[in-house]
Formats: sequence, C-alpha cells, structure tokens
Amino acid sequence: MKEDLTDKKFERLTVIKKDKDRKNHWICKCDCGNIVSVLDFYLIHGKTKSCGCYRADRARKHLESIRKNTQKANDKLSFQGTRINALTQNVSSNSKTGIKGVTKIKDGKYIAYIKFKGKRKHLGTYDDIEEAKKARKKAEEMYFKPILDMYNSTK
Repeated sequence: MKEDLTDKKFERLTVIKKDKDRKNHWICKCDCGNIVSVLDFYLIHGKTKSCGCYRADRARKHLESIRKNTQKANDKLSFQGTRINALTQNVSSNSKTGIKGVTKIKDGKYIAYIKFKGKRKHLGTYDDIEEAKKARKKAEEMYFKPILDMYNSTK
C-alpha cells in the first residue's frame, strides 16, 4: 500500500483525503481556497505546487514588472509630452530621399514635413530637394531645438 498523504503539505497544497473516483489521486486544498485532485507522484516530486494560482501569481508579477520597467523607460524618453528619442532618430532605412521629413512626390517635387507632439505639419512643396531639406532643418530648429535644449539642461 502506498503512503498516506493525508494532512501533508506540498508547497501551497494541503492533502485532505484520497480521491475515491481517481486512482492514485488525492483531494487537496490550495492556500487560495480552491480544491483540486492531484496525482500522488506530482505531489511527492514537486511537479504540482498549487491549483494553478501559483503560475497565475508569477505571471501577474512578471507582467507588473514589465509594465513598471516600460513606464520607467518611457518616462526617461519623454520630456514635456515629447518623445526625445523620436526627435533624435536617424532617417528611416526605406527613405527614398535619404532626408528625414522630405518625400518625393509623383510630379518630381519634394514635400517637407515635420512631426511634433503627434501632429504632422506640412512645411511646403519644393522643386529642389535642397530647398525641402532647408525647410525641414529650419523647422527642426524651431520645434525640436527648444525642447532638446531644455531636456539637456535638466540632465
């Protein structure tokens, strides 16, 4: 006859009695209050530690940790509602002009724009890429520079 596990504690599970309906299973009460039937081998060898609440608790804590760390990272990257990393990003690798905020349109002209605080501002349409580039640089000075200067002075 196998060992009587009644009243023994395995991690979060306390054995109440043998499960009459299932061979080699024991009825256990979890610390959280749930009642479960567990195979004796899993109890003895530490394969089952709870009714499932342990895994859920670990997952919840892990998710909270991720959220907290993500918020910390976002706080570091944001200044007065502006994402600092967005201001200092390099030009996208799929840019056809090689200039951030300048796009070539079908008629061969160039559109200059700038995104600031979630809004895209049209800076103008230009015949020459250099004119569009100058407009973009001027807008960066006007919109980005004050924020970057304030951000750098608080470091």
